[in-house]
Amino acid sequence: MNSETIQTHPSAPGSANDESATYFPVYKEKSRWSFVVGTVAILILAGAFYGLVTNQNMKWSVFLEYLFSGPIMSGLIVTIELSAFALAVGLALGIFVALGRMSDNIVISNISAFYVWVLRGLPAIVQLLIWGNIGLFVPVIVLGVPFTDIALGEVRVATYLTPFVASFVALGLAESAYMGEIIRGGLQSIDSGQREAAFALGMRRGRILRRIILPQAMRAIVPSLGNQFSNIIKASALVSVIAGGDLLTTAQNIAGQNYRVMEMLFVASFWYLAILAVMSPVQHLIEKRTRRMDR
Repeated sequence: MNSETIQTHPSAPGSANDESATYFPVYKEKSRWSFVVGTVAILILAGAFYGLVTNQNMKWSVFLEYLFSGPIMSGLIVTIELSAFALAVGLALGIFVALGRMSDNIVISNISAFYVWVLRGLPAIVQLLIWGNIGLFVPVIVLGVPFTDIALGEVRVATYLTPFVASFVALGLAESAYMGEIIRGGLQSIDSGQREAAFALGMRRGRILRRIILPQAMRAIVPSLGNQFSNIIKASALVSVIAGGDLLTTAQNIAGQNYRVMEMLFVASFWYLAILAVMSPVQHLIEKRTRRMDR
């Protein structure tokens, strides 16, 4: 047990009865259950780890053989590139979505709200399947003058909409709906008095947004970008349904050849966790600097 000493009927410093104050020890008893629960949790984790390591059906030699293999490294690079492109697309479109949601034009505002509703309502895997197979629905796009027979050329969708392109477009569009709401929340967090003061000084709406509102809003937006990038990294595993060449797709292809499914899934899991482990300190640093800017 820990003990603390408290003073009863404290007197003002320097008063006549300051030395006659009464002190009583207060004892704080630690809960025995916290030690028991912690010990049980450690034993469970240790048992699970030991069972995994000593499992005869798990060939750790296969895990180590493919952990740094060329195909896995190529899939890892594709996953990182795919996530970065999807984040860029989502952020760029998210800005327009946020501005559309905040627009005074009721048509633009409702279209933006409908856009967010659809893309947030559809599962990411459904959007990936749609974009991965859209060439079956629209095999050729004809470029010409609308409502006439004048054609300037045509584009075969399958030529340009490769699985990689379809993957980051689908993830980027899905992400833009969430980014739009994050950015809108950041913009609305700025006191409206600053906008009104800028209008009173004769500044235009676009200049107010660029010079006053957006720089301050980014302090609230930037910390969320790390979380969204982590979500995209994990969502990129869904790309395997359209063979996007990512980390999980590569691991599954290798498992189809050597029939070591769990080993290859553990290889993919290791690299997903490694990416997030690298991202965590970077995200923490960005959040720390952002908080410092607010002071």
